[in-house]
Amino acid sequence: MSRHENRVAEQIAHEAALFIQREASSASLITVTRALMRAHGQRATVFVSVFPAEESRAALHFLEGRRETFSEHLKQHTRLRPLPHVTFLLDDGNSLKT
Repeated sequence: MSRHENRVAEQIAHEAALFIQREASSASLITVTRALMRAHGQRATVFVSVFPAEESRAALHFLEGRRETFSEHLKQHTRLRPLPHVTFLLDDGNSLKT
């Protein structure tokens, strides 16, 4: 990733953490571990860890259901234009950190 893509990924990860803190219930702890930019900045993948692990599917379902709301959050709190298409994935610790 370029330096610009790294900065954008860090900004998206930070905003995702704030959004999750505000929107998620206390049934599980959802932590943003990192974000990766793909397709020349058109796509962003936000990796999360979930505790307890049994709540992982529910947490991912929650995040995917709030994807549009998160895009609105990014639009209001960042200057990213155009906004990347964001997906949320569980960070299993085996993914490459590139």
